[in-house]
Order: sequence, then C-alpha cells, then structure tokens
Amino acid sequence: MSRLEYFLWAGDFMIGGIGWLLGGPYAGLLCFAVAGMLIFLGLRKREDSKSGILIDEHTPYIRSRIKSWHKWGLGVSILCIAALIIYGAIHHILAAPPNAGLQPPSLAPVSFRLGCEPDHIPIHIPAASTIHVIRVHPSVLLGNANIPDVGVFADISSGATTALDWPSKSEGRWMTVGEQKKFIEDQHSLPFPFTAKCELSSYGAVTLDEIGLTMLVDTTDGKRHSYPVAFDPLMSGHPFPFYVVSVCSSGVIPRVIQWDDFANVRVLGEQKTRRVPLRYEKRNWPSQLLGFWGSNFVWNGLDNCQWNKEQ
Repeated sequence: MSRLEYFLWAGDFMIGGIGWLLGGPYAGLLCFAVAGMLIFLGLRKREDSKSGILIDEHTPYIRSRIKSWHKWGLGVSILCIAALIIYGAIHHILAAPPNAGLQPPSLAPVSFRLGCEPDHIPIHIPAASTIHVIRVHPSVLLGNANIPDVGVFADISSGATTALDWPSKSEGRWMTVGEQKKFIEDQHSLPFPFTAKCELSSYGAVTLDEIGLTMLVDTTDGKRHSYPVAFDPLMSGHPFPFYVVSVCSSGVIPRVIQWDDFANVRVLGEQKTRRVPLRYEKRNWPSQLLGFWGSNFVWNGLDNCQWNKEQ
C-alpha cells in the first residue's frame, strides 16, 4: 500500500473520530462510512480511467480488479463499522431507563361529586346525631395559621336521647323588627334564614385520602374572596353530608357563594396530588351556586363580617 493510501485511510479514522466527538457514536459511524466509501471509490480504477491524484508509480492497478491491500482496507472499514454499530446498541441499552419500553402504570380513575340544595335554619338534628357545618365568616374560613390541622367544619351534636334545633339560644338570637328594617336600609335586601345542605360523594373504587376544594365568596362590595376547604378521607359508598351557613348580619354581606371548578385530591397509596374537575350532582338548584343575602339570625361574635382583614 502506498504512503498516500496510508494517509487516506488514517484520515478516514480521524473523520470518524471527529464525528463521534461532536455527535456521538452514530455520527462517528456515519462520517467514517461516508469518508471510507469516497476513498474506496477513488482508489478503484476502471479500464477507461486515467491517472489521477490517487495513482502513482507505486500503485499498479489490474483493470477493474481490486488489489489485496484494497480488500484489506475495505475489510478493516467494515469491521470498524460493525464495531461502532455494536457499541452504539450497547450504549443505547445501558443509557435507557429500566422502564423505557414499558407503558407508565395507569392511574386509578377518580369520580366524586358535590351536590347542594337550599335549606334553612334552624336545622333539626335527630337524637344521637351530628351534623357538619361551614359557617361562612372570614374568621372561620381563614382559620388559625398558628394551629395546624384545624379545619373549617364545626361539628354540632344532639343529645343521646333528645333532638336539637340548631342554632339554639346559646348561639345567638333572631333579629328584631327594627334590626330587620335597618338591615334593609343598609344592604338594600332582605335578611333570610337561608342555608345550603350539601353532600360530597365518591363513585370510584379508590379511597380519596386528601380532598381540597376552594370556596369562592362574592360580597356586596363587588369583590371575590377564595378560601381552601379541606375534607376528611372519602370512601366510595360513604358520602359526607354538610351544611353551608351564612352568619353575616352586618358589615359586608356575602351575595353569592360557589365552588371552584377544580379540586385537589390525593388517592390513598399515591404520593402525588391530582388536580381533577369538580363534578356536581343534578339537583333542583345549581349545586355550585349558593345565593345568600345576609342572615336574620344574629350570631354571637360572628354577626359582623369584614372580608378585607383577618378577624
């Protein structure tokens, strides 16, 4: 083999190495193969070809035949290409994550719904029963940041043998006629004993370990306030009933109370929280829309509502 051909084949390896360095094993394979093919075609001499740059007095050709050392160079090139292919395949297998070829496990479906309908106070609680109540007041919905794991629900229980009409006299009193007239003058609306009776139900096979809904409170001053409401774990077939009660009889009165369109839930056994649409039961009143115009029951310590500051 002539010195020129040594240089050419050495240049082929250099081109392949540069391709590998810049683009990885597959780029090196492509550069090596293309350069080798060009060199091979340049070294091959046909009958009608004339002497060119690759021909010198030390490299006699026999018509279109390829000399043995050309075959040797071609064989080395083929072996290098095969070695690069094997290396690239092994590198790809080792670099791939263990589950790269597997489909990610499907998440268990979540189906839960909220249903609300209008109700009124006082709420009749049968004997040996408990109801869960959200009193719509800024001090209740804001909670106490210094006390962890405190929710917004108040548990109201009747006696073991006696029923209870709630709220009782210990919770406050009903407005007088004069107070109702003043409320109408100040708020330009009537006070009502309205409340909402709601139920959160799960229809899936999984247990919802954590549930977070967002309550949106639109007040008469044209502002909207949002408050997170955390629920206890919810199992399929075990609905969670609760009441939403407006306790504001002075100050800034809630006009509309509704729920956000999405909820944050975490399924038992899963590490991450999902954000899922909040569906509603079809009732005779839109479950996501609760209208309030102030309470004609004056609650002790909760009658005056100021939403722009913590109380």
